[in-house]
Formats: sequence, structure tokens, C-alpha cells
Amino acid sequence: MPDRPDAKDYAIAALTPPSASVPPRLFGAPDTGQSAHQFVAGTLFAGRYRMVAPLGPGEVWRADDLVLQTPVALKLLRPTAARAGERILAEARLARQITHPAVCRVFDVGEADGCVFYSMELVEGEDLATLLRRAGTLSVEKVADIAAQLCEALVAAHSQRIVHGNLKPTNVLLDQDGLVRVADFGFAIDEHDDTADSPYRAPELRSPGRQPTERSDLFSVGAIIFQLLTGTAPDPSTMSGASRTRKLMRLAPGIDPHFARGVVAALARDPDQRPVSATVLAERLRGVETARRRDWVWIAAAFAILVVLAAVAVRMFSPPAALPLSDRDTMVVADFTNSTGETVFDGALKVALAVALEQSPFLRVLPDERIRETLRLMERSPDERITRTVAREIAAREQARALVAGSIGTLGSHYVLALEAVSAQTGEVIAREQVEVASREDVLGALGTAAATLRNRLGESRTSVQRFDVPLARATTASLEALHAYSLALDDGQLNLREEAIPHLERALELDPQFALAQAMLAAIYANTYRTAEAPAYARRAFELRDRVSERERFLISWRYYKDSAQAWDDALALATVWTKTYPREALAFIIGANRSTN
Repeated sequence: MPDRPDAKDYAIAALTPPSASVPPRLFGAPDTGQSAHQFVAGTLFAGRYRMVAPLGPGEVWRADDLVLQTPVALKLLRPTAARAGERILAEARLARQITHPAVCRVFDVGEADGCVFYSMELVEGEDLATLLRRAGTLSVEKVADIAAQLCEALVAAHSQRIVHGNLKPTNVLLDQDGLVRVADFGFAIDEHDDTADSPYRAPELRSPGRQPTERSDLFSVGAIIFQLLTGTAPDPSTMSGASRTRKLMRLAPGIDPHFARGVVAALARDPDQRPVSATVLAERLRGVETARRRDWVWIAAAFAILVVLAAVAVRMFSPPAALPLSDRDTMVVADFTNSTGETVFDGALKVALAVALEQSPFLRVLPDERIRETLRLMERSPDERITRTVAREIAAREQARALVAGSIGTLGSHYVLALEAVSAQTGEVIAREQVEVASREDVLGALGTAAATLRNRLGESRTSVQRFDVPLARATTASLEALHAYSLALDDGQLNLREEAIPHLERALELDPQFALAQAMLAAIYANTYRTAEAPAYARRAFELRDRVSERERFLISWRYYKDSAQAWDDALALATVWTKTYPREALAFIIGANRSTN
């Protein structure tokens, strides 16, 4: 059995236990080989950092930044030469210029107490090297997703004329939401480094005096992808030509030939034979097709033909519309605007809308934890209300494609609900849906219907919408008061895994004993606050009610039952397999499967 999970301040920890074999790790700092820590917890460093705990190898600390008022990872280096210190400072300042969701942010850089230091984003997650040790290989579809995000990170860095120079599995992190976060930009090793012969390092850099280039980074991406697919690092001397493509296809059954050729091209020994840029490499790696993706292609093609015909018919009468979303786009959900004066709608409708949208395997909503983190970086309160304007700023900063804003008002004795999807770049409305209902009891049902229509207008097929569309009254609760109580147990949209949330969940269950999600979340809190004797009953009750909820929530509830009540690890592993196939972008399902398959 895995160790009992630690209490966390975000919902992900309620659903999967951390691996006991994986120590906390910092991402965003090169290893130095040092192991002796020069500070103790509570020390104030450089006038703004309060040391909390050491992380990883070398002088790496989790610290509280008293200026930004956020936890950070603090890297301390003790260069042996003045020029080395100057180079580190210069590279850290360059790295600060990169602002992209797939790149670990550098916040501050300087010198103090004989150290060169820089602070960076503290990311909870697991690096690819650790993941590979546990899982061996990853699915072709998962690797394709990681590859696309790696290329996006490089495009952002290379546009600033910054190369990585030392990209490898240990500095590529998958965070709790399954998003890639690349660390160490600008901190390339020198020719005397003991990792200079790393299989991820481009062959041309093994010659003295050669400096990394953009194409050197592309080789590293190819090497990482190769190992994710096959479980072994590539040998550059054997990785070129058509025969190498066939070899990769044998080692990674199910890989698309186009994708395999892209990987082999990135691994060419001659840098001139590699793709000319990360953008070109990304294009060459977009050939992965599973049966599900092929279905989407045919559906999208048919839909496109209909759209073209319709556009021709109405072109004279309608202005051009913004393009719908793709299955790689992310949305930010704004807080509901409630002009009814009825506080029961506060919080409850945003929770319900998130549940409705996240039923979809097509759409991805930016997690609330990421939104709070972004607000702190914008020097705003993490508790600030997410208005439409703020949501658009967050979407632009996080390179999300769109925001979804909802409102509810009254029209006489009726209620009017409106949902709008807005382009983060232009502010143009991509899709809009409005419904009117006669009573408060009809609001949740109308919201679910409007959300389903919006999903279709954003590009999801009708077949998918119909399959993944459980009415909100079943997916959550028919009681607005119970949903409001449940929303009070959340901390800005994330489950508060502290005991303070228990009374709100108990109130929700008092109002609606059939509220399955509240039952499961109460089990999660008991399990994560060491009241484990009380967790099984709630997990079991939620499992008995699982047919009432959406398919996504059914996976979550079943996992809690297998973990907290039945302790049926084989069933949990089988569940994770189906979960990953149904929701390929669900990081939690992938992490559970990887954890259990290696225990």
C-alpha cells in the first residue's frame, strides 16, 4: 500500500497519493553536486526570502518571497570564479525574458552573502526522468502532447534569442495538471561538465568551444521523445535515415510514420539536417493519429464542409466570426455576474459551469490554482474576483485561447442566463448562448443545456457532447442551496483539504444526501487530515451514487472508493487505463496509472 498522502491545499492531492519513493524536487535549477546546506529553516536571505526547507541537490531551497508574497524555489550558487558568477547572473536575467506557460518562470536574480542566487516558480510535479523510472515508456498520444508543449516552450525562448543548451528529462516537469514546465533556460553546461556526454546533448556540442544553438535544442527534444517512446536513450550514430525511422516504429508500436520521421530528423548528427526551427519541428510532430483522433479528423472535415457551405449562403448578411477552439486550446472561466440579488447563485453557478465544461474530453479549463498563481505574478490579490477583464488578462498571460463569462439576471419573474466565449486575443465573441427560465429551480438545468450548446459551438462534435453531457442536477445536485454550501468548501474553486471545509460539505449533504461529489470530497478530506477511519463510509456512499454523476466525476469517485474503502489496487489500475483513454488530457489519470503500475 502507498503511504498516506499529505494534506495539500489543492484538489489534486485529494485524488492521488504522492509516490513514497519520489522525494520533493525543485525544477528550475541546474544541479551542482553540492549537498551541504548552509542555512536553516527560518533564515532570512537577501532581505526578502525566508528559508522554509531544502529541496533537491545542492543549495536549493523552498522559500517564502516576502516581496511577492508567494512560495518560490531559491537556487544558491557559489561560483569559483568571478567571471562564472557574472555569466550566471547574465543568463538568469536573460531567462527572465521568457514568459510562456511551458517555461518555469525566473522571478529574481542577484548576489548576497557570497552567493549568486535566483528565485523561480515553485512547481509541484514530477520530472520526466523520475516518471520514466517508474513507468518505463509513455503512450504515443501522451508523448505527442509532451512534444508539442516542449516545442512551444522552445519557440517562446528562441524568439528571445535564448537557447537552452542542456535540455534533458531532469529539467522537464509535468505539473499536477499534466502541463509541461521546462526549467534551466540559459544555464547550459560547459565543456568540463560531467554531463557533457549526455545522450540528450547534441553531438556538435561535444567538441571544445562549440556553443549551443537552436538546432542543438531540437536534438535534445528528439532524444527526450525517443526515450519517452522506447524507454531507452538514442544513439545518435544510428539515428538517421529511413531504416532508423523503421527501427523507431518497431520500438514504439502504433506510432504514426510522419511523427517517427520528425523524431529521427531532430536526431540527425549534422545540425544542418535537422528542422530549421522549433516551429517546423512541431509541424513535423503533428502526425500522431489514434483511432479517436482519426474520428475527430473525419468529423472536423465534414463539419468544415458544412461550415463553408453555410458561410457562402449567409456571407452577405453576417460579419466574419472568430475561429472555434481546437482540442489543444485552453479556456479561463470568469466568475459569474449575478445581478439577481440572490446570494445562493454566488459561487454555485461557477462551480456548476466548470463541471459542465469539464465533462468534455475536448475542452480544457485553466485550473484555479494556476489562476491564483498568475494573479500573484500580476501583483494582484490571489482572492481577486475574476471579472471578464481580469479573465482576459490572465488568458493572454497564460496564452489561453479564450475565456468563458456567465451572467444571471431577472426579467420580471423569470431568470435570464447568458454564457459567452470570448477570444483572449481580440475580445471578439466566439460563441454566445442565452436562455430564459421561469423559476429558480430551472436554473441549473438551463445552465447545463446552455453549456452543452456552447461546447458544440466551440468545436466539439455533437456526438461527443451527447455522450459526455449528464444533466447538472445529476452531475452535482438539484439543490442550489446544497451547491452553494459545496462552493463554500472550495477555496477559489479548489477543494480546501483542511477541516474547515467539513461543515460546508456536511451542510451540502444535509440538504441533498444524494450529492455524490460532496460525499467523495468529504472522504478525501478525512483521508488527507488523518481521520482515515471516517473516510471509507463516505467513499462507499459516493460510489453507490456514481451512476448519477458525469463520466469524469465517475472516474474520480471510483478512484476514491478503490483507494479509501475497497483498497482494490488492480481495479484502480484498470480504472486509470480507461480513464486515460476517455480523457487523454487528464493528468491525474495518467499519474495514477503510472504510480500503480510500478508499485
